[in-house]
Amino acid sequence: MFVKLKMITTDAHIPFIYLGCEGNENRFETLSECQISCDKYGIKLKKKIEAVPIPKCEGGVRAAFDSQSLVLTCSTDDNNCPEGYKCVNGHCCPANKDIVCKVQSDSGKYVFQQNHTQRYFYKALAGNCVVFSYFGALGNANNFETYEECINYCKNA
Repeated sequence: MFVKLKMITTDAHIPFIYLGCEGNENRFETLSECQISCDKYGIKLKKKIEAVPIPKCEGGVRAAFDSQSLVLTCSTDDNNCPEGYKCVNGHCCPANKDIVCKVQSDSGKYVFQQNHTQRYFYKALAGNCVVFSYFGALGNANNFETYEECINYCKNA
C-alpha cells in the first residue's frame, strides 16, 4: 500500500491509498508532481484554504468542535458545552480522560490542499499510543501531536 495523490473533478489533490495494481496515470508520489501535471493540462486549482489551529485543553487534548470544524466556545456562566465536556478558558474541554482515551482513532476529513499529518491516538486495548494519519478536519479528541502528549495524558485512563 502506498499513499498517493490524485486530481479529481473538484480541482483538488486528494490523498488516497494506491494498492499497486492497475489503475491509471492519475496518481503521484508528491503534491508537487500532481500540481505540475495539472498545470500541464491547464487545470487551475482553487485558492489554498488556511487551516486554523484548534485550541488545546489540558494535556494537549484538542478543544471540542462542531461538524464544520468550528471550535465550540463557551462561558462558565452558561456552560453550553456538549455532554461530557466542561468550559475551560472559553473552550469546551473533556471533563474526564475516558472521553478521549477510550474512543477509536478517527483520521477525520481531508482539507483542501492540506497534507495529512502524523498524529498519535491512545489504543486502550494495547495500553499504548499508536501513530495514525490525520487529514486536517473533524475526527475526535483522541488525537495528539506527539507520542509524549498522548501517553502522558492517557496512561492512567
